[in-house]
Amino acid sequence: MSLKRYNTVKIILFLLPTFLVAQNRYWVSFTDKDEAVEMFSPKDFLSDASMDRRSTQNLSIQTNDYPVSPSYKRELSTLGFEIYGESRWLNGVSIYVTSPSQINSIKELPFVMSIEKVATYFNQKAAPNLVNYSFTQSNTEYGPSFGQIAQLNGHVLHEQGYKGAGVTIAVIDASFYKVDSLLMFQHLRENNKILDTWDFVLNQDLDYSIDTIGSHGTMVLSCMGAYMPDSLIGTSPDASYLLYRTEDTSSETLLEEDNWVLAAEKADAFGADIINTSLGYSLLDDSLDSHNYSDMDGNTTIITIAADIAASKGMLVVNSAGNSGTSDWFYITAPADGDSVLTIGAIDSDSILTSFSSRGPTSDGRMKPNIVSQGLNAVVCDLNNGIRTANGTSFSSPILAGMAASAWSALPLLSSMDLFNLIQNSGHLYPNGNNEYGYGVPNFETLLQQLNLSEMQNKVLPFYPNPISDYVVLDLGCFEERYLVSISIFNVLGEKVLFSLCNPKQNLKLDLSDLPANSVYILRAQQGLKEAQCKLLK
Repeated sequence: MSLKRYNTVKIILFLLPTFLVAQNRYWVSFTDKDEAVEMFSPKDFLSDASMDRRSTQNLSIQTNDYPVSPSYKRELSTLGFEIYGESRWLNGVSIYVTSPSQINSIKELPFVMSIEKVATYFNQKAAPNLVNYSFTQSNTEYGPSFGQIAQLNGHVLHEQGYKGAGVTIAVIDASFYKVDSLLMFQHLRENNKILDTWDFVLNQDLDYSIDTIGSHGTMVLSCMGAYMPDSLIGTSPDASYLLYRTEDTSSETLLEEDNWVLAAEKADAFGADIINTSLGYSLLDDSLDSHNYSDMDGNTTIITIAADIAASKGMLVVNSAGNSGTSDWFYITAPADGDSVLTIGAIDSDSILTSFSSRGPTSDGRMKPNIVSQGLNAVVCDLNNGIRTANGTSFSSPILAGMAASAWSALPLLSSMDLFNLIQNSGHLYPNGNNEYGYGVPNFETLLQQLNLSEMQNKVLPFYPNPISDYVVLDLGCFEERYLVSISIFNVLGEKVLFSLCNPKQNLKLDLSDLPANSVYILRAQQGLKEAQCKLLK
């Protein structure tokens, strides 16, 4: 699987809190970013964590990382237009327009590529299906939640201490009602694990008192971040979280794409490693504007395009397949059609596919979903400091996203797409997947075993010449040939001066001509938990 590359993209951003406002909101695409590229440096718009994520995965800063040109925004504001939001990735802004004549005046601006009306989606499934369930107790601290993690052999990672520490997950969803008070999130609050929040619907600080569609975002978060022994332990209780509300249900609208794009870009800039989205859509309120199955091709809907761009920035994008398996739509919904989106279907506790789980393929013939996890009778929090069960791919997605975070905490030097493929390839059906189960149920114990993760303590890496000149030849024979090895070189101040991902070779030659002479360096090679190092004199 390869990440898509995008140049100029003509985009329509969708969705507003009310239909009336949507009629007056437009998306304006700009022609270039020349001014912004000259004015800004990456540190002006990306956090250190975001820069580190790119460095670790050997990803360079692209033009679509830069903000939109300030003078373009300024001129629109001078003309009297209110800017609702802007997108770095898509190089444009959404504005409010009060009359058709204003549209023509905007079109005449030399820096405007296009202007398109924003549309509104109706809510297809307003609330998760909450069910009564007689909990089966287990002999573990997980209580009734043990099954949904043991099904993935995720408890094996937890037993080894890998619970998502050092990994940041952006949860893009609806309301996060009572996350500031529920006991099962107390450990997140006390350990400052909720790093950032924002309400993109109201364009304000997140209000934990807002309750929409059964507190969907709260339940989604509990699948990953909850910690209440003997009741519910999430799949990544030690991870950090960004909570972004993008979905408004007050007027039966759902899945506001422009808000999602802004949230994903904020997650990128803040330094998120994983995005979980338990959302998906297909139909517009106006049937003439509704998506067709042909639009589920990975290239058409705005949210899918943005999700693939997010993946190109080194984030693992995890998304629910959708709950359309018993509806006329039947198929996966956007952005689950993205080729770089890890799409999760739903199974029951016996690993049987649920009837509601959306099926593939994409309209261009690619297999979806990628994998499955439990989405029937998933154990989630309730709003009274207890637990209940719920049905939907809304919960199979975060259960899997949290396990991905736990795996990444064990394998911090993997790229997001390497992790994507390792998870997918650990599925019980791999390599013979289908459009119901994808590659099946992942096995996270197998995933770690594939990398032969026994640690090499104080392993000295052979190299020559010594002292080095403008190059060094490394013997990487102690690493597995199937997986990349990360090479980091640090100066005497502990600053990383070189980073590279390499195929393991017994005689790997590195060009070090750019490193200053008459100095000492530490070279560290890592593959999974394996590590070897050597001291270089130049």
